[in-house]
Amino acid sequence: MLDQVRNQQHPLLVHVLALERSLECLISDLEYINNHTVVENVTLNRKYADKVAEYRAWWAGWQNRLSVTQRMGDWLLCQLNNIHEWAPPQRVEQYSTSTKIMQERLEQVIRCCERADVFGQTISGRLSAWQDAAFRKAAQEDNRIMMQLADLTLRDGSTMKLLAFLGTIFLPATFVSSFFSMPLFDWEASSESAITRCTILWIKFRIGRRGKWTCNPFITKRSNLETRQSHFERGSGAK
Repeated sequence: MLDQVRNQQHPLLVHVLALERSLECLISDLEYINNHTVVENVTLNRKYADKVAEYRAWWAGWQNRLSVTQRMGDWLLCQLNNIHEWAPPQRVEQYSTSTKIMQERLEQVIRCCERADVFGQTISGRLSAWQDAAFRKAAQEDNRIMMQLADLTLRDGSTMKLLAFLGTIFLPATFVSSFFSMPLFDWEASSESAITRCTILWIKFRIGRRGKWTCNPFITKRSNLETRQSHFERGSGAK
């Protein structure tokens, strides 16, 4: 039949053959994706999710190509049904046999496009399910890592509480020991009243005009005090 159509040199023959070839390529691509997406014991991770995302992007382009092919088939079928409107009358009778054959082939192409669309929707649903499963698996792994980090943070908090408790106990004792280790008291004095007299370091507290406490430390030695006292006594005796 195809040879008969070719011999009659129908004006839409090339378009119909190109449309059939496009449909064959689409079905071949669909079978390839179907064979590569049916997997068993697959490792669900982010890498596989990215791969499935690439397949879904390809599926969107494939669906557009199939839609164009189907619309082209409808248009060619409409042109064959209305061939008497654009072809000369003598040509219509000449193309009657080839037109009928091409109409049947175009109807078959349109039916194949519809079946391929349904099969493609099935593959798309499978890819969507695999991608969701991979993302959920990755989310579970992230949650497990976050739980481990939360456990480590809790342990760090317990350690900080222990350090704060130890500091609360030892800091007052450290302050007291540091205070009494300063040369403010003369523990070797002959009397109790002389213990508080410091011969090395003097600390004087005073209240300023604005009511603020200030501390003026300065260092003196017993020899300097005795020298000043002797000079004062000599000056008083001379007068």
